[in-house]
Formats: sequence, C-alpha cells, structure tokens
Amino acid sequence: MLSLDRESLLGPLAGAENPDVHRDSAQLRGSEVWYVLAREYGYSAIGCMLMSDDVADRTLRASRLILASNSPRRTALMRDYGYKFEVIEPHIPEPASLGEGLTPAQRAEALSYFKARSVATLITDGVILAGDTVVSLSGRVFGKPVDRNDARIILSALSGTTHDVITGVTLLDASTEARLIQHDLTAVTMKPMSETQLEAYLDTGAWAGKAGAYGIQDHGDAFVERIEGSFANVVGFPMELVARMLGQWGIQAGEDPAGPTARRTDP
Repeated sequence: MLSLDRESLLGPLAGAENPDVHRDSAQLRGSEVWYVLAREYGYSAIGCMLMSDDVADRTLRASRLILASNSPRRTALMRDYGYKFEVIEPHIPEPASLGEGLTPAQRAEALSYFKARSVATLITDGVILAGDTVVSLSGRVFGKPVDRNDARIILSALSGTTHDVITGVTLLDASTEARLIQHDLTAVTMKPMSETQLEAYLDTGAWAGKAGAYGIQDHGDAFVERIEGSFANVVGFPMELVARMLGQWGIQAGEDPAGPTARRTDP
C-alpha cells in the first residue's frame, strides 16, 4: 500500500538544499519530470515523479479500476463509455499552491497524480484513474471559483477570448506504483458576455465546482462560439485520451478489469 509519509512523497528531493524550487525536466534522465507540489500537510514539499511510458507499461494486470473523483460529470462520462469501475473520492484536499515554474499542463498533470496518490493510500491493489482540469489564458491558470465574486472575475477574464481547457490524467497501479500521466488540451472560443448575461449565468449557480467557472453542459454552451479538440474534455474528462491510456494497460470499455487481457483498440 502506498503512503503519504514524508520520504515516500519527497523521494530524492528530500535531501535537496532547496526542495521548493521546481527542477527543469531537461536536467533529469529520460522523460522523468519532478513537480514540487505544496508546502502543506506538515511537509516542506511533495515530490511527484512522472515516469516514462516504458516504466508504466510494465504494470501488472490489476483486479479493479477505481475512479478517484468526486465529479458526477466524470462518473457519468465513464459510464456512458461503458467502463466498469468503482468510485473512491480523494481524501486529501488539492494543494492550494504548486509553486512557481509549472506550465498549465504540468499543473493539471501534477494535480491528477496528487489525487490518484491520495486514493492509493486506501487500497492495496487496483488501477486508479484520476483527472484534474484547469483553464489557461495566456499562461494564467484558472481553477474552480471559490465563490460567486471569484466566478465573476474568472468569466470576465475569459469572455470574448480563446482559452485552453487542459485536463491532466493519471493511471496509477496501487500495488506496483507504476504510473502513466498525460494531458489533453481543447481550445475554446467564448463569445463576449454582457454584464446582464454574466449576472444571469451567475444566478444559475452552474459555475460552482467547475474549472473556469463554466460548464458547457450547464448553460455555458450559450457563450461558447467554437471548440477545437475534445468536447468531452470541456465537459469534464477527455474520454478519447482516457480510453487510449486504459487500453495501453489492457483495460477496455465493457470489460471487468479482473478478466482476460484484451487487445488495445483506439476509439
């Protein structure tokens, strides 16, 4: 079983003189990337190593698929695609700060890993699937609004722009610690919103719990002019990417993960 003790989370960064400084991936072997996540939970930093695909592919077949999420949209998308899974909500809040130096995509990937790792402390076996979505505009990252005023600020910034919806996706084998971490990006062009339209949307409450303060499936589509990329990503989970990643680990829609290994088939 994985743990959240200081050494297992910090890894080689634990002995660094300044572990709170992001390390450039170009200085590391292969495709290993270190993310310094947070200064919370009594630790000076949390290290997250994203393993290369060849390491992740050596995972053993797990007995079950677990969705680490409290998002009804992600649960619904997974069911719509025919996957058999159980849901375990991440039991530790997401870090409030990830420090400097992360791109929006790296942030999304790191947060998805953080969720998967927290669920891995609760189980001894199984493949954990986790995701985290952020919205990025010219390098500025928008997460979930904390209240109505925050939602107003976010939507005012996004109104009339083309911005990126980025979801980091992690697969983590709880027994072997093998992991596969990727992301998907969808460009969304939003129409300009008048003050009246903005306040009317805020009145619906549909902004709550959504990265970028809007849900394309909950009234937000009225303000979306164009989408380039995965529509499912904007809804909450890039199912095309998720299906490819699960297929890489031998998990197909409509199959029990504990059953015979299936051939990979991309959607």
